[in-house]
Amino acid sequence: MSLYELFFGPLPETVAKHPECFETSMIDPSQRVRTMPMQVLSLGMVRTGTASMHAALTHLGYETYHGFRAFADLRDYELWNPAYETKFFNKPSPQCPQVDRAFFDKVLGHVSAATDLPVVAFSPELIAAYPEAKIILVQREEDAWYRSFEDVFIKTYESRLVAFIAWLDPTKTGQFFSSLPRGCAQGVFHAEDVAAFRKNARPVYRAHYAEIRRLLKERGEELRLLEYDLGSGWGPLCEFLGRDVPAQPFPKVNETRMMQEKVNVMVMMGVRNIAGRVIAVAPLVVAAIAVIWWAAGA
Repeated sequence: MSLYELFFGPLPETVAKHPECFETSMIDPSQRVRTMPMQVLSLGMVRTGTASMHAALTHLGYETYHGFRAFADLRDYELWNPAYETKFFNKPSPQCPQVDRAFFDKVLGHVSAATDLPVVAFSPELIAAYPEAKIILVQREEDAWYRSFEDVFIKTYESRLVAFIAWLDPTKTGQFFSSLPRGCAQGVFHAEDVAAFRKNARPVYRAHYAEIRRLLKERGEELRLLEYDLGSGWGPLCEFLGRDVPAQPFPKVNETRMMQEKVNVMVMMGVRNIAGRVIAVAPLVVAAIAVIWWAAGA
């Protein structure tokens, strides 16, 4: 997003490339019910090609939830953020008394597949909630994963501008960014500061995969699992899901670049939201100062 767009609004090509950043759905997720069966849970850790898997599952006909979908569905974090509190901090609330199928049917009731954060933060709960769903695990070489994770998540976490926007724009942008320090860093990665975030990233990454494999083995449900290597094309995925192989090439999304672009767009939109509020109240501030000045001189 350019400096021009900061002052004059997004260009059509920016909106077309990042549509979820500009959608303003006000659907109350607490009122949702399941409208289609949950069929696929792609539970590879964030930054392991979740955008490519989202595109592939969507192409195969699954209505698929990705982390940035929650940014479009403005109110989803009214449920995701309480779910982080319930799972990681033992603070259940009316919005999420427990992380179970009843909860997921609200926040994910309109989709048949799901991937990326915040979904993968609740992998064990999702595996238990939807025993009929097939599980896909995409694992990335650890060093490559960490570089990508740091470039997007850790650097965003330590950005003072992002923290400032989360504080001053508590609606759309703020709800999204506030989930990063609390839900992702403190919850998933058990990190109270950026040093711990870096230190814990790799161990949590390994533990995530070990836990999913262990859970499925303990449940005797190994056949639910596909260990998928990005770059292996449609074949293994379509065979596992029982779908015909498309004629089109398997989607390859440059996830790091895409995520960085979306974060930049969200930062710019947050700044615009804050500026709009300041402009809206500016006449009132000027009037109040004038009244105080007049009263002081009277």
